[in-house]
Amino acid sequence: MATIETHGVAIPRLGMGTFRMPGDTARPVVESGLALGFRHIDTAAMYDNEAAIGAALAASGIHRADLFVTTKVWHDKLSPDALRRSFDTSLSKLRLDHIDLFLVHWPSTNMNMSTMLDAITVTAYAPLAQGRAAKDPVLARIGEKHGATAAQIAIAWLLDQACDP
Repeated sequence: MATIETHGVAIPRLGMGTFRMPGDTARPVVESGLALGFRHIDTAAMYDNEAAIGAALAASGIHRADLFVTTKVWHDKLSPDALRRSFDTSLSKLRLDHIDLFLVHWPSTNMNMSTMLDAITVTAYAPLAQGRAAKDPVLARIGEKHGATAAQIAIAWLLDQACDP
């Protein structure tokens, strides 16, 4: 899978998000995604599915070096002690020896974003507009011209955007 490189780290350009898949509902979806070739899995402590994703990753038999796992900490857990506890909890639930990318899930009003902007490459989330892109008539017409679905057109457009940090 194609990657982008930022700060010396190669990140798969397309990842599988697990928002709104709480608990064990995430496991079969992630297992299917891994079987289809996804190697970047995105979760968050707030999604309440890290344990299910950890089980799916363990059951997949895919070597850890071939996976890229992102998870996120909620903005109320940014004090050093709380951040470390959140990281350790996520690591344990995911059954991993390391997390490839650990993000602040949502900015807080008391965060100093100016110090972070030099380091936080922007990540697109919900590139399919939480399912609305698949029903968009303009994307559907473009897809018809190219033998693709509206969702495929939306993802192709996103991947075609400049990714140089």
